[in-house]
Amino acid sequence: MFSKPESREAGGILILAVALAIFLLACGSPPGDPTWPPSQFPDEEKETIQVGAEPIGIAVDYSLNRIYVTNHGDGTVSVIDPDLNEVISTIDVGGAPYDVLWDGSDRLFITDDENDRVVVLRTTDESTLAEIPVGLTPRRMALLPTGDLLYVGHRFEHEVWVLDASDYTVVDSVECQFGPVGVAVSPDGDYVFATTYVTEDVRVIRTSDNTVVDTLPALDGPTSAGIMPDEQHLCVLNTDNDNFTVLDLQTYNLVGVGNVDDSPQDLCFLPDGEHVLSPCSVNGVVCAVEVETWWWCDTVQVGAEPQRIALLDPPDWAYVTNSGDNTVSVLGYYIDPQQQ
Repeated sequence: MFSKPESREAGGILILAVALAIFLLACGSPPGDPTWPPSQFPDEEKETIQVGAEPIGIAVDYSLNRIYVTNHGDGTVSVIDPDLNEVISTIDVGGAPYDVLWDGSDRLFITDDENDRVVVLRTTDESTLAEIPVGLTPRRMALLPTGDLLYVGHRFEHEVWVLDASDYTVVDSVECQFGPVGVAVSPDGDYVFATTYVTEDVRVIRTSDNTVVDTLPALDGPTSAGIMPDEQHLCVLNTDNDNFTVLDLQTYNLVGVGNVDDSPQDLCFLPDGEHVLSPCSVNGVVCAVEVETWWWCDTVQVGAEPQRIALLDPPDWAYVTNSGDNTVSVLGYYIDPQQQ
């Protein structure tokens, strides 16, 4: 069971920030061509799929075995059949679709940062169920494990908005300072972690009353966060610092820093629990970091300006959106069966 530690005073936050700086110095920088420790990650891109203009978001409907890609540049969503690795349908949603989230059933939630709304699609027939007005430039989303509340981050707002996922209404907003772009939910659904890009910290929101109960330090440009497969650690992606920081969910203590290539855009956790993948947009690569040592252990070249990454189930293929050349890269990777 996840339980939040007592809220820190300002001095405690400063101590944690200093500890973070010391930890970073101790970690040092990865080699330019990291080769240690040996990786189980793929050594090359296996296939490329052409999609719409400027693809960013990606989600998998595991029940239908379909991949959905938001094309920010032309207002569409590409539907990919992973058995064929081909686009089999294109859904016109208008505006500039950014993030996409599958609800675990038959719905997709899509942020549109041009029209400031969340579009809800039904995957079985690709119909639009709702269009929900939200704040300026909605970004990433997170759904509580109960499936009843959707939390929406924004680039040009001070709040995380809270939506009722059943009747598609706005039920609350939570003040988080300027630019809470990324959101992640604790395993028990009791807390939401919002990364604030401008103030460079993480706000801890208690979901029972939608109140900020703690503030955690981050590094330059925190853009997203994610819970690791062990459900004991929170990873915060620091895009402008080219790394991610790892916090213990019980204590909020810093336990690791994973250095990656220039401008990381997303985090993806392999189910073996031993590797984290991160697409990095400047050099068009996906970096693999080994969890045991937090060492950047492998790099795979993909398309131009990679943005997001998603896994199939069973998880032997990874799909990466490349906004710079309008493609999705297909990567295969190997996991030792004895580690599954």
